[in-house]
Amino acid sequence: MKNTKLIFLFLALLFVSPSLQAQSKVKVPEKLQGFWNWEVAKSGDWDGSTIGADYVEYFYKIYYIDKIEEQGADGYHLWLKNEAGEQIELTFSGLGNKKAKLQFSKWNEPKDGKLLNYPTNTEKILPGKLPKSLFQEWTNDNKGTLFCKFHDSNKLLYENKEWDILSTGFYMQKEYRMLVRNGNRYKLIYLNNLFNETLRLVCNLKTAQLSPIATNKNVYKILGNWVEKNNNRWELGFFEKFAIYKGDFWDYKSIVFKGETANIMLTKGTKVAKLTLVLKSDVLCEVAFAGRQPKTYLKCGKNMPAYTTVDTASFKDTRFQKTDTVTIKGYIRNNPFNKPFSILIIDPITNKEV
Repeated sequence: MKNTKLIFLFLALLFVSPSLQAQSKVKVPEKLQGFWNWEVAKSGDWDGSTIGADYVEYFYKIYYIDKIEEQGADGYHLWLKNEAGEQIELTFSGLGNKKAKLQFSKWNEPKDGKLLNYPTNTEKILPGKLPKSLFQEWTNDNKGTLFCKFHDSNKLLYENKEWDILSTGFYMQKEYRMLVRNGNRYKLIYLNNLFNETLRLVCNLKTAQLSPIATNKNVYKILGNWVEKNNNRWELGFFEKFAIYKGDFWDYKSIVFKGETANIMLTKGTKVAKLTLVLKSDVLCEVAFAGRQPKTYLKCGKNMPAYTTVDTASFKDTRFQKTDTVTIKGYIRNNPFNKPFSILIIDPITNKEV
């Protein structure tokens, strides 16, 4: 009978131990909490560690406290581990007047740190003051799979979990930085390039390039650029919020799929274009414009497909002009840079840049 009671007690402790462990987490002394800043070679380098009551940030990752040991009157030693199981140690010495020497175990030598209330070069902002364009559903693939969603001004849906946005800052006028929490877990989220319907999200040094999820998710069946099979002309492009047709941008009036057949209506001002698209595979379709015979189209990847027939198109006689001008109009999906870019032209004879 006693053995039965002991087994029952052991099982009860086994099942409740995670919650007991969560409630008895090691806490960081208040005098260590805040942003520890040190000198760096250039602005923009990692110049400090944020320490909370139960976490330490090391090089843009969150580490949790395994153990804390006080060392004399002015020192502490912390054993840390992140969610991936990586372990590091942190030592404070000469602690006093919001200053100390910090030594992470991955450093060759300690750094002189000073305790600040908030990270340097960072404007503190309220989550509700974030750009409105951020508060929508985002995807990182060509299928419209939900990657994350910002909503309710202080909530983030990420990794299929709801996270509270605890703090938000605007770093060097170019990047939003967030500390988020789900229960006893924390993450640091870095957001930049929030422009032209794109967003770059970094967490745990892993980058995701995101696009807003399309209002009409049928577009993901045909997303991308399509070239006419026989002449390799780029005639069609279908993207989340617009289509490209006749070398210009058109709005979707409707996309209705029935099986593998889609009836699509595009508008541009008062102009209307109707087409019927039949998917033959993920990379092959037939498109019939109103009153015309259907054509076969191939889906482009990063490069144009090889010609399937002889190219009989003639070259323009420029009479050996050395300079000329051309207007380029197009769309770069998930463009990671909001800056002008250059286009190089290679002489096909000399194989050198013109």
